[in-house]
Amino acid sequence: MDKNNGWGKIMVGARLEKMVEAGWVRSWSRLLTKGLREGDRWEMTEGMVAHAASNALARNLLESDCDSLLIVDSDADFEPDLLEAFREHEAGFEYDALQAFHLRRGWPPEAIWFKRDENGVLRNCVVMGETPEDVALVGTHCVMIRREVFKAMLGKKDPASHDWFYYPRHKQMTEDAAWSFDVIKKGFRLGATT
Repeated sequence: MDKNNGWGKIMVGARLEKMVEAGWVRSWSRLLTKGLREGDRWEMTEGMVAHAASNALARNLLESDCDSLLIVDSDADFEPDLLEAFREHEAGFEYDALQAFHLRRGWPPEAIWFKRDENGVLRNCVVMGETPEDVALVGTHCVMIRREVFKAMLGKKDPASHDWFYYPRHKQMTEDAAWSFDVIKKGFRLGATT
């Protein structure tokens, strides 16, 4: 798919946690009723840990004819026009995965936006502005990912058993960080936007 044409047909995937608040259900319902266009679809996972849910959504994407996957966690706080905002944000089209800006759980509520400094060390950054920026990793709390990323990472492996998202053994790393580092090694570009 040509990046100049945006994200194409989008699959919106929700990763449901055990308890879902009414505000999220309201935003999700509005997103589906007002944000989906012809050819778009939605999927939900439940009763799965984050990496298993992300892998299930990636498999669903590859079984569909959608061009991109928007992953939204059921504890994400988002406006009902989230899908439209991603679709219309032309500056974000140049990325292969684009994370929405969000805050880390806990105190203080810092932005989760990682870049590497001049020594290659990951740093948590706070960026104020409307332009997306390159980042060293994206979180899967709320992120748009192109189909080509999953296909390239899959190669000739069986999609039914392949894990795009995983926790590396003997490393203190999240599943989305491991995925991001693999994606960058394949030459894809990751970004984050406010």
